[in-house]
Amino acid sequence: MLDVHALSGGWGMTPVIHGVDLQLHRGETVALLGPNGAGKSTLLAALTGTLPERSGKVLMDGEYLLAMPSHRIVAHGLALVPEGRHVFTPLSVIDNLMLGSIRLADRNRHTVAERLESVFKLFPRLAERRDQLAGTLSGGSSRWSPSGGR
Repeated sequence: MLDVHALSGGWGMTPVIHGVDLQLHRGETVALLGPNGAGKSTLLAALTGTLPERSGKVLMDGEYLLAMPSHRIVAHGLALVPEGRHVFTPLSVIDNLMLGSIRLADRNRHTVAERLESVFKLFPRLAERRDQLAGTLSGGSSRWSPSGGR
């Protein structure tokens, strides 16, 4: 599904990742672990096109992604979800979730409603707060575990 060969990149004149090779197969779950400054975020930014200085080969389902702008890469189902409280604060919880589910729903032939149902199943407290403005959630609200506890 995702083939990466000799991917390199960095920020400005600072190289960060060098010659990364990896393969991810459909249905696989993977984790990218490492200490601060190891290049995890840079790798993800390079894959999703949010890092402008990059080279190598990135193929998704056989299609070359490296020359595409970020919005076209997202249309292929590869997206970067930043950590922290990066939400659209004046929008409701449901509106924030819908923004992230529309393209994936189209790509995977699931409806937006099906995507939202799966999120609410994992995070039931979000379902309770679906109409609340995202900017008014407490810091702990964004860290609730799937079981609904803190």
